[in-house]
Amino acid sequence: MTDRQLMVGDPAPDFALLAARRNVVSETSLGQLLEGNRGVVLSTYELDFTGG
Repeated sequence: MTDRQLMVGDPAPDFALLAARRNVVSETSLGQLLEGNRGVVLSTYELDFTGG
């Protein structure tokens, strides 16, 4: 990993993540998700402990 900041247009660094496809969750990498696909939507949810 380098200390260089990403700029607009730079390719995203590859990283591991959990992916859900058709109700199956498995560990994959960004590179694997992008193979053969035109685009991928990444969504994050910060854990909270609020009610409602």
